[in-house]
Amino acid sequence: MTGRQTVAQPKGPPTTAPVRSRTAAHRRIQGLDRGLVALETLASTPEGLSLGEISRRLAVDKSTTHRLMGTLMARGFARLDGNTQRYRLGLRLVGLGATAWQSVDLPQMARPHLEALRDSTSEAAHLAVLSEGEVLFLGKASAPSALTVNVGIGARAPLHCTSLGKALLAWLEPAELDVLLTGRHFHSYTTRTITDSMELKRHLEVVRGRGWAFDDEERDVGLRCLAAPARDAAGRVVAAIGISGPAARITLHDVERIASEVVARADLLAAALGYRAAGGAAGVADAAITPAIAPKTPGETVEP
Repeated sequence: MTGRQTVAQPKGPPTTAPVRSRTAAHRRIQGLDRGLVALETLASTPEGLSLGEISRRLAVDKSTTHRLMGTLMARGFARLDGNTQRYRLGLRLVGLGATAWQSVDLPQMARPHLEALRDSTSEAAHLAVLSEGEVLFLGKASAPSALTVNVGIGARAPLHCTSLGKALLAWLEPAELDVLLTGRHFHSYTTRTITDSMELKRHLEVVRGRGWAFDDEERDVGLRCLAAPARDAAGRVVAAIGISGPAARITLHDVERIASEVVARADLLAAALGYRAAGGAAGVADAAITPAIAPKTPGETVEP
């Protein structure tokens, strides 16, 4: 006797159950992934898609696509228009989206991006939303300098003469913008303040074209601010982040560089909120870092 114990091995072929289990799990994940891609595809095409179009976009055969869409319809995530035979998103997603948005802690999600902006620019960074026709500040990262912009959380500011306000206005639907601007008095804070609604609308077109807003001493003399919009999963601008500081530190020569940093951080926040730009990339636009008029000489200005 050597002291070694021999354990009897079970007779018969070795089991393959674990392999089948892993394969089945892979199939389930692949099916879930296809379903999610199908929903994203429908979301990108409001007019709906035919079965064949969905099949081609998913790169799967029509029978698989038919079963997939049947499952989504059974759960209320997709619906079929009987007249056009085109699939659209189902109303079940409305409730899920509302619930998801209620659980979003926007200030907490924005904090690392505000802090990164503060650190890279050495200026105060802020998060704001549109509320009752005004800018409502929800978050901030204070600048290290003694000479800085100190805006408290919960404070409000006008829309027409702040970079955050203009970033929130610029991407509204025309009808929404008209409701906000019609009959509104545009107080003149400095000689640079826009006080006419038509002039403001033309200015907002410039903001949309370049992807960021600039306040060049329009609210306070000696203060410059830049801001960019952050979108949610549906592509709606739901917030804006930006920086503020003395004009002596935020020179016109630095505006384009700072704007690119602000846009990049706003895009990262948007990605965290579920936004994907056309082509699958997160962000507002590649052109967002290009100012409408770049400064060429020390005396030339960037269009606010």
